[in-house]
Amino acid sequence: MKKLLLFAGVMFLFASLAMAQADFSPSILEITCPAEISYDFGDESLNVPFSVSGVPGAFWLVISTHGKADEIVDVENGFLGWHYVNNIDTTVYVSGRYQRELGDVKIAWDGTSSDGGKVAEDTYAYYLWGYDDKNAPQTVSDWLQPSGRWSFPSINIVEIDEQGMPLEKPLVFGMPDGGNDDEAWRRYGCAFKWEIGANPEDFNNLATSWCPFLSRQSF
Repeated sequence: MKKLLLFAGVMFLFASLAMAQADFSPSILEITCPAEISYDFGDESLNVPFSVSGVPGAFWLVISTHGKADEIVDVENGFLGWHYVNNIDTTVYVSGRYQRELGDVKIAWDGTSSDGGKVAEDTYAYYLWGYDDKNAPQTVSDWLQPSGRWSFPSINIVEIDEQGMPLEKPLVFGMPDGGNDDEAWRRYGCAFKWEIGANPEDFNNLATSWCPFLSRQSF
C-alpha cells in the first residue's frame, strides 16, 4: 500500500486586539493537528485536518521532505541562481492562502509540488502556519526598534527556556539602530530584552545591557 506519513508542525500566534495603557494580553490563535497522517498518493487529494481555537485567521500548508538531508546536495534554489541547498530537508510545496474560522477545518493537498508535478511516494513533513488577519493590530512595545543596518543582528523572539520548555511569556532580544539619538540605550553596542506581555508604553520594562565589544564594530 502506498503511504505517506506526515509529521505535524504547530504554531501558536497572537491575535490582535486594540488595547492601550495596559499589559499586552491578546487572545491566542491556536492550531491543533494530528502528529501523523497517512496518504496513498492516489487520485484523491489529502485533506489535512486541524482545529482552530481562540480566533480565526489566514492559514498556509507547507510540505517538506523528511529524512532526506543526505540526498539533497547542490540544489539550486532561487531564480537568481545564487542560493544552494545542501544537506538539509527542503520545502516542496507551499499552498495558497486559506481563510478558516474556529473549529475543525481542513486544507487539501493534491500530492503535487509547487512546480505542479506529482511528488514521489515517500514520507514528508507538514507544517501549518497561520495568523489573525481579522482584528486591529495591538502594540507589543513602544520601545522595540529593529535594526536597519546589515551588520546588526535582527530582533529575535525566544519562546523556550534553557530546559527546552515553553516560556509563559516569550522574550524579545535585539539591538537598536541608533547612534545619534539622545536616549542612551539607542547607542551602538547596547543590547535589549523585552518580556512579551509587559505594558507596551512603560519604558521601565525594557532591559538593556551595554556590550563594549559590539560598540567597536565598524559601520
